Amino acid sequence: MKHLLVEVISVEGKCLAGYKIGDTFEINKNVSLDGPKLCYFAISSLMPIILALQLGAEPGSIGLSKEKDAAYLQCSDPGDPLTPGGKVVFKIKDKF
Repeated sequence: MKHLLVEVISVEGKCLAGYKIGDTFEINKNVSLDGPKLCYFAISSLMPIILALQLGAEPGSIGLSKEKDAAYLQCSDPGDPLTPGGKVVFKIKDKF
């Protein structure tokens, strides 16, 4: 399975987990997460896609990118005015 790098590329509103643009975490080939902080809103949004990407699915073929080597997803927190949080967009790519 592929080792994936997840990077925060935008934050709209206030991320309650404290994610900032440029923050990263990894999903390693042993199906575990490596990173300083992991938000369950983010992980719940990413989980359905992670396995497909780790097994080699092309992001464009599953509607997650116009690029060949990266997928884009956002967390499930809708943000203002519905919640005190905000939306975070992640770029996921093969680490190697």
